[in-house]
Amino acid sequence: MIGSQTAGNMQENQNEGHSGAVITQTFDNAMLSLNSNPNLILLHIGTNNANLPSMSTTSADLGSLLDNLHSHVPATTPILIAKIIPSSTTATNNNINTINSQIDDLVKSRLKASPDMRLAVVDMQSSALDGDSAHDVTINDLKDGLHPNDGGYDKMAWKWYRGIVAAGKKGWLEEGEMTINV
Repeated sequence: MIGSQTAGNMQENQNEGHSGAVITQTFDNAMLSLNSNPNLILLHIGTNNANLPSMSTTSADLGSLLDNLHSHVPATTPILIAKIIPSSTTATNNNINTINSQIDDLVKSRLKASPDMRLAVVDMQSSALDGDSAHDVTINDLKDGLHPNDGGYDKMAWKWYRGIVAAGKKGWLEEGEMTINV
């Protein structure tokens, strides 16, 4: 794990999760770590955008972020982008559903334009991609209606794990990069 931030009590808890950051701020934050040459990028992004009164540029901002990240790391670096976990607030959750749909569309369009791009979606809310409904994050897994509680983080970790294993099975990660200590 790399990053300028730390969170949690795990051994390697570095990350680039910046409280309150919206998509347009994320690339600048990511630049703090991209020089460390990550072998994998995990993105759970857009929650703060879903709380904004206008989301008119969210899709374009997310597309720009993906393109910028891809241009600043080796082409062999996988980027796994998560569909955002739900919110217990109806308006925010409606925006989250819109962003999640945009994520699907952006990934499909990027892969159509560059079939060798190592880009995949990890669905935190649904078992549609991984068949694992026991680990879907629901509003019951939120501590404040927007952010996960410990059980929600456990479920997110499992979904990330499944996404990373799938990337490994596609040959996107080197042999030594697939060592997982539990």
